[in-house]
Amino acid sequence: MFAKLALRNVRRQIGSYLIYFVTVALSIALMFAVNNLSYSDRIRSLAEDSSDVRTMFTMVTVLSCLVTSLVLSYATGFMLKLRRKEFGMYLTLGMTRRNIQTLFACETGILSFLAMLAGMGAGLVIFQLLVALFSSLMELPFTVSAYSAQGILLTLVVSLGMFLLSTLVSLRYLKKTSMAELLKIRYNKLRKKE
Repeated sequence: MFAKLALRNVRRQIGSYLIYFVTVALSIALMFAVNNLSYSDRIRSLAEDSSDVRTMFTMVTVLSCLVTSLVLSYATGFMLKLRRKEFGMYLTLGMTRRNIQTLFACETGILSFLAMLAGMGAGLVIFQLLVALFSSLMELPFTVSAYSAQGILLTLVVSLGMFLLSTLVSLRYLKKTSMAELLKIRYNKLRKKE
């Protein structure tokens, strides 16, 4: 029941979710490209000669993970605040907090899965562009590089961990927020009209 309602909500509010989707997909694409670049055999052979290159790629990988987690937490918070009054109405109509949490978790799960697929697809292209740029900077001939299983796995694990953590924080917010706070925006708008 909740999966069907969540899918309907995602379709109905595609404009609101588009910001979340694009932001998360681009962040995952960047993380995917950087992770694959750092695990690339070609880059690793260059890194064996220089510890500076290895350190640089480790720092860029950590930085891309941090940026992605910040973007994801902001986007999830934005999406949650955008739908506060809807959740308040669900409470008013008799849904329990657990039902609303399940619904929100289903919606973010659907969006996260789709954003991860789109991000990994875009990451395939960005990775090749980064390899071309790196080859140009190192004055090496460009060849299409193979993707690294380690880079793909690292991106999947980190992305899933960030999605899970972000969803848990959002669910905690939904559990602790009062109905009055959720409906506050609606009430203030009605008072201004009078």
